[in-house]
Amino acid sequence: MKHKNLFSFILFLCLMSLSFAIRAQDYMVDPSFNPTFGGRTHQFWDFLNAVAVQPDQKILVGGNFTNVNGNDIKLIVRLNPNGTRDTTFNPPLGAGANDQVETIKLLPDGKMYVAGTFHIGTTVTYLVRLNADGSLDSSFVTPLAGVVKSIDLYPDGRFMACGAIGSPFDPTWSKLARFNQDGSRDTSFQANIAGNTCYDVKLLPDGSMYAAGTITGVNGIGIPGLVKLSATGVRDASFNVYTESYPFISREHYRLALQPDGKLLAATKGWYTNSQGDLLASLGVRRYQTDGTYQVIGNCGWSESSTTFFLQDDGKLITNGCAVQPGSQFYNFARFLPDGSFDTALNRLNFDNPINSIARQADGSYVITGSFNNVEGQPRPRIVRLTTSVPAVRHRFDFDGDGKDDLAVFRPGDRYWYLSRSTSGPAYVQWGLSTDKAVAADYDDDGKTDVAVFRDGQWYILRSSDGALLVQSFGQAGDKPLVGDLNGDGKVDMIVRRPLPNNSIEWQIRYFGSTGVSATQTLSGEAVSDPSMVGDFDGDNTDELAYFRDGNWYSRKVGAASPLRTFLWGQAGDMPAPGDYDRDGQTDYAVFRPSTGDWYINRSTAGFLALHFGANGDIPVPADYDGDGKADLAVFRNGAWYQFLSSTGTFRANAWGLSGDLPIPAQTN
Repeated sequence: MKHKNLFSFILFLCLMSLSFAIRAQDYMVDPSFNPTFGGRTHQFWDFLNAVAVQPDQKILVGGNFTNVNGNDIKLIVRLNPNGTRDTTFNPPLGAGANDQVETIKLLPDGKMYVAGTFHIGTTVTYLVRLNADGSLDSSFVTPLAGVVKSIDLYPDGRFMACGAIGSPFDPTWSKLARFNQDGSRDTSFQANIAGNTCYDVKLLPDGSMYAAGTITGVNGIGIPGLVKLSATGVRDASFNVYTESYPFISREHYRLALQPDGKLLAATKGWYTNSQGDLLASLGVRRYQTDGTYQVIGNCGWSESSTTFFLQDDGKLITNGCAVQPGSQFYNFARFLPDGSFDTALNRLNFDNPINSIARQADGSYVITGSFNNVEGQPRPRIVRLTTSVPAVRHRFDFDGDGKDDLAVFRPGDRYWYLSRSTSGPAYVQWGLSTDKAVAADYDDDGKTDVAVFRDGQWYILRSSDGALLVQSFGQAGDKPLVGDLNGDGKVDMIVRRPLPNNSIEWQIRYFGSTGVSATQTLSGEAVSDPSMVGDFDGDNTDELAYFRDGNWYSRKVGAASPLRTFLWGQAGDMPAPGDYDRDGQTDYAVFRPSTGDWYINRSTAGFLALHFGANGDIPVPADYDGDGKADLAVFRNGAWYQFLSSTGTFRANAWGLSGDLPIPAQTN
């Protein structure tokens, strides 16, 4: 019966692996980028409206918030590329309960226009120009009095502002106006626009422009939400958008994007009545020719003011609220090719709420803001970075540097290490005493794991790069040795876990290349009997110290201010088996349950996985044995290795070692 169950679970995993392959994603949530925003009385209001990436790859974020990463900062912040706050940027915005930033427009000199509705001191302001350090540019003073939805720049420093921006007593600039560099209005542009709000404006090389919104006319001539104007504000009658497939009461346009070929993409909403007299709305995305004729794009059904466009330099368009085919699921992140078809090379990602703004970094990653809380089921409140840069896989047990972890055991009886190297073949090394603790790791940074043991505070390392002995004094008798990367420099750090007389634990750390103790750390509540480990449980490329007790995981970064993280996964009697089971750069919580032979894995990207693989008495030894970057399920049993390879979904058994040998992937247990 046990073999039948094992076969059933293996078949199940094969099918799951196949489904993952079909759904393979070329963009994924960046696990290392996770800034937090908040501070309002209810999280619903902590939304982010705008994002922009500077040439130095720092990220400007604007919205409705008063706290970033636990720091008091309002409405606009500059983040470093890793998501931490840039403390050199200190804007004076925000004092009112309903203040928010809606638009950020970067300037070539490092300054920026910031628009919204916010206080500076006691004064309500709608548009400011900030210096590169966030201070107010006092040389910019504008008569603008209303919300700005969009800004587009002229090469000479002037700009168009679009929104509900002007005095109702002067309709020639109540929706759209041109401003000089000092903020004064350029009265050579006159366009008397009727309606409610202008949502977007896009300049053409000759100084003419498209303007879109819930507008109904210009200079006394009726228009359905979209108009082309000359550089002085005269309507261009050659662009006519009246043509409709059936009668509409009105048409509204929201977001615009100009393709490199001069065609205009527009998010639209049309109101009409059906035969029963019901008022209905038709939503979509159109691509307009220069004469106003258009093509309907895809199956897009989201076109309110929160519609988002991001046009890449190659003419491809990222947008939200579109489906691959009629009746299929709508996606908040999908890409169109210039001909209007879906780009199947880009995976479509699900956000639980709308996105508001998209920016792209130099490496091709997208930074996205909005009112969402989860992306592809992962918690990412209000901001996320999507990347194709798969985190580098750290192989702890690769003795020949081929990108695959190897089968290896230490035999206390004859003090030999027996290595089954996947490329270089078998090797046998006598190294250490029967009572030593194995601490194999890549100490010389040559891409190969070094044979190493810990003995009473001495580390004896056989360097694979030159075959030389390296001895390090760190720790004392009774310490438990571990290795990891606790400062994120990609190097092996030496760690000892020391029992104290009161049954508590102290961790001591020596960073790579240092001497003495680099840091000490305690984990609240930890006892001597708790299984301990090191892993990157939050996916920021820096390991944490951790322990496991009765189904509860406790982990902490090295640092005096680092909080203790807790996570419930498993139960009493389980053996912790952490590893990166989905190749997202984050250590997953996983347990092996000896009483049943079951594995329970909480994969941070791919989700929950439960499998029967093993038996009572087995030692779990998960590692990346097939080189696909994912930890494979594996157990060691009396000299036999049983593995389930994630790359192929196949079972493999190898005889390597004897009963009583220590399998090296279990060296820290």
